[in-house]
Amino acid sequence: SDYLKKLQQMIVAAGMENAAAPVELLGQQIFSFIPFPAFWLYVLGQIPFFGFMFEGPKQALFYLGLIVLGFFFPTLRVRDAIKKRQEAVVLALPDSVDLLTISVEAGLDFMTALHRVVEKQRPGPLREERERFFRQIERGRTRRDALKEMAERSQVDDVGNVCSALIQADRLGSSIAPVLRMQSDMLRTRRMQRAE
Repeated sequence: SDYLKKLQQMIVAAGMENAAAPVELLGQQIFSFIPFPAFWLYVLGQIPFFGFMFEGPKQALFYLGLIVLGFFFPTLRVRDAIKKRQEAVVLALPDSVDLLTISVEAGLDFMTALHRVVEKQRPGPLREERERFFRQIERGRTRRDALKEMAERSQVDDVGNVCSALIQADRLGSSIAPVLRMQSDMLRTRRMQRAE
């Protein structure tokens, strides 16, 4: 059950909840760890250069390596989707937080400002996460819980930092505008460092 929870977290982080279920992915892994090694053993067995892999005690290690690769092969697509999604979030986040900061400093409350930003934002993973945040709020979740869930779902450090700062500001009852300004500056600095 712990492994299924881990698979569920991966599927959510990849934005593939409608395309795959953790039980299906586990089934693909179990099915894959036999045909995958058999296929590669057949292919590599036909190439004389790889003959040394089928000699002596090292062949057991080679078989074991292929079985492990076969088991994790179905998750490669999910991991690739997670990486692409996270990259898209990291690219979109600084401009989005800038716009949110300007809106809050102009006098809008946080939720109205965030709603405006989501409306003007291009379609993408960050917009999807924020729309989901609003759906959570509509279902009666507290803002803190919805922010915490967004950070956990995205599995992006920058999103986690912004959400943590907002939760802290909400808990202490302090103004959100200075917190957003500080986060905005930090995100822009990190983006420049990544570019360098």
